[in-house]
Amino acid sequence: MNSLKEYSISFVGLKLGTHEFDFQISDKFFEFFEYSRAQKGDIALKLTLTRSENMLQLDFHFQGSVNVVCDHCGENFDFPLDFNEKLLVKFTDQQQEDTEEVVFLQSAAHQIDLAQIIYEYVNLALPMRLTHPENEESEPSCDLAGLENSKSSEETNETETDPRWEALKKLR
Repeated sequence: MNSLKEYSISFVGLKLGTHEFDFQISDKFFEFFEYSRAQKGDIALKLTLTRSENMLQLDFHFQGSVNVVCDHCGENFDFPLDFNEKLLVKFTDQQQEDTEEVVFLQSAAHQIDLAQIIYEYVNLALPMRLTHPENEESEPSCDLAGLENSKSSEETNETETDPRWEALKKLR
């Protein structure tokens, strides 16, 4: 995961106040996450970090697209993304469990790794059912020819019986 170091921010040297960071999330990023719904992508991430003495406020703005598989026809397509997220990072000496909105870091920490957080935000932004964008009739704009070919091949396979099964039926 050494290539994901570019998604870490060292906040030790940062002055109190607001700082901006730009990240580019590409295909290389998604290769590190084996079971990702997004296989490829091109996302520009603008991160605004506001540092105070005992916490960080991270404001994420994602804009771009990810390549996903359509649940309707099985073809790949680019799903557009444009969303914002907010995360608080609090410093503590006690062991506390992270929540959806707050991440706890030890007071001695000097950097925060954002790769897993970015991955989760992108995947949570995707709808449960991924289909091509809708056309004028409010239906997914899938490749209908590919769907018809797959349906007809399934029907053909159902009507044809394997001769080995016929031979086994004769043994009864």
